Amino acid sequence: DWRYESRREAQQILPHLWLGPLSAARNTAFIAAQNITLLLAVRSSMTAKAKLLANQLPGIRYESIDVSGNQELIAQFQHATDIIDEHYLQGLPSYIRQALPLPLSGRDLYAFQKRYPTEHPGQPLPQGGRTLLFCESGNERSASVAAAYVMQHLSGSAVQAIQMVQSRRFCVCFDDPMKWLLSSYEPI
Repeated sequence: DWRYESRREAQQILPHLWLGPLSAARNTAFIAAQNITLLLAVRSSMTAKAKLLANQLPGIRYESIDVSGNQELIAQFQHATDIIDEHYLQGLPSYIRQALPLPLSGRDLYAFQKRYPTEHPGQPLPQGGRTLLFCESGNERSASVAAAYVMQHLSGSAVQAIQMVQSRRFCVCFDDPMKWLLSSYEPI
């Protein structure tokens, strides 16, 4: 159930990916409860210069994607995907990492996550490294990166990815230029 206050919290987009605002990245209880081990900020270059970071926690990896405007995001979508996927792999047991093809594509990772329960009945899906993707509000830049990530992992269209992200985090805002940007990324 969505509440107005939910906009201040992070929501789970995929088993290993959460999307939320900066306040969620500062919520140490939430990070510990969800076993999040990577905080990935999508922020403006100006914010990067101000060095506004979430709390530095032991055992938590911090990465950022710094852009001066939304048009620069399309060039960073693949980089963000690589960071998230690499982190997911690092959290898996070595015998599983060795069985996955490298470099890992989003489609391969999604296929693994779908195939695992049938190949290993009764065993839970290995967790892997979990990522909190965030921006100041959790509704714009980081939501766009999440949609691009979903497009790659689910082999879907921009419309399908936007709908999936919006169905999990109702307060996201995809304005027309951002929708166009994601549509432009779709065939890449």
